[in-house]
Amino acid sequence: MNFNFKNYIPHTAAIIIFAVITLIYFKPLLNGKVLKQHDIAQHRGMSKEIADYREKHHTEPLWTNSMFGGMPAYQISTLYPGNWLSKLDAAFKLYLPHPGGYLFLYCLGFFILLLCLEVNVWLALIGGIAYGLSSYFLIIIQAGHNSKANALGYLPALLGGIILLFRGRHWLGLAVTALFTAMELNANHVQIAYYGYMLIAFVVIGYFINAIKEKKLPGFIKAFSFFIIACIIGALPNAGNLLTTNEYGKYSNRGKAELTITADGKSNQGNTTSSGLDKDYATAWSYGISETFSFLIPDFKGGGDKAIGMADQLWVMITAVVISMFVMMLASGPISAFVNRNPSIKVLALSFLVLIGVSLMGEGLEQHINKGYIYFAMAFSFIVEIVNLRIDKKSAKRPM
Repeated sequence: MNFNFKNYIPHTAAIIIFAVITLIYFKPLLNGKVLKQHDIAQHRGMSKEIADYREKHHTEPLWTNSMFGGMPAYQISTLYPGNWLSKLDAAFKLYLPHPGGYLFLYCLGFFILLLCLEVNVWLALIGGIAYGLSSYFLIIIQAGHNSKANALGYLPALLGGIILLFRGRHWLGLAVTALFTAMELNANHVQIAYYGYMLIAFVVIGYFINAIKEKKLPGFIKAFSFFIIACIIGALPNAGNLLTTNEYGKYSNRGKAELTITADGKSNQGNTTSSGLDKDYATAWSYGISETFSFLIPDFKGGGDKAIGMADQLWVMITAVVISMFVMMLASGPISAFVNRNPSIKVLALSFLVLIGVSLMGEGLEQHINKGYIYFAMAFSFIVEIVNLRIDKKSAKRPM
């Protein structure tokens, strides 16, 4: 196979555009400013004793007395010199100023997913930008949820590799899946990895059902075997983190609950579990159904410095996720058909993305743009487009 660089010019352009957007949005970092990240500041305090010991003795301490009267240091800060994934992680962020590299990774990860879905490269570019500029993804960078940002950046690319596997491109799918499994687990955010594999399970089940319908079960089994091999390969470089976390979890409040009464002496049996967190604790930070829109629209439920979506009921979170999934599945077909019938909607959607992108870039350049103007312009444009579509439809029905 002959390599033709011209075929990859759009891909190179996409990477350059992602980098330029990142540098514009995080322009203050180029001027020597530092983003104040609350959780990172807390982590520096937690790991101070470990860092000092490492610098003085040039070895990794496995215990620290600075947290909870003493705990394993490998749950706070441990370096694995033989694991090169951290160097590869920096390369995937194009060595851009920290923490701006997370925005680049968001765009790149979703761009890879769309390419695996055989989406046109220019549309994949737009999709990558849209994913990267999701409001929640930027909020967590400011909050200092770096490991979560890392995991959310690699997850789409991992999903893309799995899709390649089940579309019959086994060796390429094996390489992509193994690589991004390793990077996803190296991000060391078990929660996102856990939710990610829940999503992947739905995808695999979908391919399984399709294989049964089309009587292609042998092909599914082959692809699934490659998937298992890729997962094992990706997990091996992260064995140190995974095994120690699994061991420590049994002795933390994520292990078996031992408190069977509440502070006022009442029975707590209904809230205790044989393993994992108590139900009340686990659901204390759940999103309510309406709060889910805060992922898409900043300040949808108001601003403030507290966590959004406080809810005490597990069913609220489960119901919100299930309903949103069914709505997306039910709406995807009609929306796709509508857009294909009306190409001008694609142009309108692209204009919306450009408008939002310009607004975010302006914020990066410290030029505030009132969001009310943006929302009004988007709503007005959409109404005008709907009116035009109705006029065109009526005109098409008139006899010539």
